[in-house]
Amino acid sequence: MIFYVVTEKHAFTINQHLESWGRNLLPQIRPVFYEQLDKIKSLPVGTYIFSDLERLSPEESEMAAQVWEQLANSGQGVRLLNHPTRSMRRYELLRTLYQQGWNKFNIYRIIERPQPERFPVFLRGETDHAGSRTALLETPEDMKKAIAELLETGDSREDKIITEFCDTSDETGRFKKYAAFIVGDQIIPDHLFFSPNWMLKMRYLDLQNEEMVLEERDYVKTNPYESQLKEVAKIARIQYGRIDYSILDGVPQIWEINTNPVILERYYLADTNFNHPLIDQSFFTRRPECWTKVRIAPEKLPEYQKKHQPLAIARISAEEYFSQQYEKALKSLDTHQDLTTKIPISASKRTDEKPSPRQLLFSWLKFLPYPLQIKLLEKIKGLSYQIFGA
Repeated sequence: MIFYVVTEKHAFTINQHLESWGRNLLPQIRPVFYEQLDKIKSLPVGTYIFSDLERLSPEESEMAAQVWEQLANSGQGVRLLNHPTRSMRRYELLRTLYQQGWNKFNIYRIIERPQPERFPVFLRGETDHAGSRTALLETPEDMKKAIAELLETGDSREDKIITEFCDTSDETGRFKKYAAFIVGDQIIPDHLFFSPNWMLKMRYLDLQNEEMVLEERDYVKTNPYESQLKEVAKIARIQYGRIDYSILDGVPQIWEINTNPVILERYYLADTNFNHPLIDQSFFTRRPECWTKVRIAPEKLPEYQKKHQPLAIARISAEEYFSQQYEKALKSLDTHQDLTTKIPISASKRTDEKPSPRQLLFSWLKFLPYPLQIKLLEKIKGLSYQIFGA
């Protein structure tokens, strides 16, 4: 049995997959909620994937780490993926990759009062997956204005980061976002998105054409960046998640590793494999290797995909291939242990810790107007760097 540890609010990622593409995994995967860890007295022997690490508070991460250590020290052959405190989060990972020469862009926390080495930059959250909070900010003045506007909305600066823009567009001005799953020690290519926009969070089917469908298919089938992504996963100390990245001069530029990603878009599957009489068969006559029997009836496609049905279904064959590879990799993690064997568990949140100097400073600084915050920090520059330094 594989136990997928996740926040209750965001368990839809694994649940939707088990209801659609991942039906074959239903007998082997069971969600466990972080919110219940301090109430659980024992857990079965099995494989545990600690997902959703970005969304955990420090207290929740430490409580999950208690559970990890108790499972690891049980002597029962439990398999564990993604240590709750040792696995790198977004800021630490991207800063490390920049320092090691992988990424060509740097990243800063707003509370560091940074002076980015190059512009443009953009603001985003450190722990969410919502993408950029701003357009590209071309100058330091634009950046300061955007930060001030952020604060005026009442949003906290503590979890906001500044990222240098890295232009990975091709000669036509088109951007590509690659995604690949880490599953244990395997890399499984997931998708390739194309867009005229630098901020790429979804597929633009209006841009889709035969060339792009074939390029995505080749990416999913050939796994061209496997060795490099394995190195990134090793650096991050992450054994499960989705790497989102682009390519610059042949080197992956890592945007993030999402430890609780949507696995595949949810489709309502036909009960049996379904041949597609409405497809433009000339596409598959020209490129027969793109044809596979997939499990989705055309009438059950989402509306936006029906507009581009031949190419959409050609794409789905790549998704079917990914689904099979993902399922195979996940099943290989299962220890197939007897679920009747239980491991005693005792975990609790830390509640009596005194506030840190940084927390104390922000407890009163955050109530001041942003310009006054800057002035005060300038006057106590040494203290601010001591507290906020990288």
